[in-house]
Amino acid sequence: MGCEASPIRNARIRLGLSRDGLGRIIGVSGRTVSYWESGAKLPDPARADALRRVLGLSELDIWRALHHSAPKAYMQRKEKPW
Repeated sequence: MGCEASPIRNARIRLGLSRDGLGRIIGVSGRTVSYWESGAKLPDPARADALRRVLGLSELDIWRALHHSAPKAYMQRKEKPW
C-alpha cells in the first residue's frame, strides 16, 4: 500500500472492525481482507458485493476502492467482478 490508506481499510476501521472480524462476517480470513486492502488480491464478485454491503459502500465506491488498492491486479485479471 502506498502513502494513502486503502478506502476499504478506512471503512473497516470506521465501523470498528478488525480484519479478522470483517473476514468472519464475509466468510474469509483476516489475511484475505489484508490482501484486498493492500491490492495483492481481488475479491470474487460475490465477495466484492458482500464487502460493499457490510462496509456500507455504493457499487461505485467499492469499485473505486478496489481500483485504488489494486490497479495492477485488475489489469491482469481477465474477468472483471462487475
